[in-house]
Amino acid sequence: MLSRQRAAAVSVAVMLAAHHGGVSAQNDGASDLAQDLFTPMDADGSGGISKSEMQQFFDSKGAELRQGLFDQEDTDGDGQISLEEFSGPKPQQKQSHEQAQRPRPEGEQQQQQQQQTEDLFTPMDADGSGGITEAEMSDYFQRKAGVDVPEGLFASDDKNNDGVVSHEEFSGPKARQPPPQQQQQQQQQQAAAASVNVFATLDGDSDGFVTKAEFEVYVKDNDALFAREDKDGDGQIAWAEFDGQKGNVPPSPAAAPGGEQQIDDVFSLMDVNPADGRIEQSEFFALAPHSDEAIALFTSEDADSDSVVSWQEFNGGKGTVESQNRRLAAAATAVAASESCHTCIHGDG
Repeated sequence: MLSRQRAAAVSVAVMLAAHHGGVSAQNDGASDLAQDLFTPMDADGSGGISKSEMQQFFDSKGAELRQGLFDQEDTDGDGQISLEEFSGPKPQQKQSHEQAQRPRPEGEQQQQQQQQTEDLFTPMDADGSGGITEAEMSDYFQRKAGVDVPEGLFASDDKNNDGVVSHEEFSGPKARQPPPQQQQQQQQQQAAAASVNVFATLDGDSDGFVTKAEFEVYVKDNDALFAREDKDGDGQIAWAEFDGQKGNVPPSPAAAPGGEQQIDDVFSLMDVNPADGRIEQSEFFALAPHSDEAIALFTSEDADSDSVVSWQEFNGGKGTVESQNRRLAAAATAVAASESCHTCIHGDG
């Protein structure tokens, strides 16, 4: 019985290299290569592939023919690889050259493609993370075909340049649905994003309004976005005006005796530039006077002497772990929204 490894070698070395070589998956038949490599490799339509035909086909796709691959496929040693011997994608039944050229009903073509299309994404995603790293892609090509990844293939598939090719980005053969782990991660991310109150994070003094100064702590150099949210043009964004995530109930700040706002989370007021769960000296002294007493206080709070005060080190009012996690998540969401909006307004250039 022909080994699955040899079949994968033919598929990977030719099919993906063909894709990288400029063949359009939609218009020029690259997807057909995933279904049938035998027919186009059998250039003279004789029903058998000669060594020169295999070499010519690999050369035309910009791929290197792995040494010994032809001999592995030619199991009877007659100098021809028959349809039965060929371990790559091929028609399910032996056909004459004329039959192979005969048009088939669209439904029949789709059914055959569905049956024969391989899933390269899942085995290439070695750690099952739902994304393929450059190292995983390189390892897969070496293990299955003994060749290097065609130059530029990983970069062309990694469309958002995050160093990982997701199931959605992957242009090779793949299952219709992403792996369960990736689906679960997407659902968790969506649920986390839905629970974030971006307005509360932007509203640094919790007075129910986001001023331009508060807005720019998280979203810099984006006057257009602030103006769009400030619908009445009064220089601040009210809860009712805000289009982002803000919870279902308008904020109602608690007041201490005498009408002054009660502050029970001093840490969040200091950790603003950036909001990263640490208070740097510049953040600390933006609110505290630069006096000997304040310097001594910062030094005493900085228990590990790394010049920043973490949430765990801070001894003043700092809310709960849950509130800090929500605040940091909201900050990250606000930054991502700013970058996305900036791209929409100004473009990549």
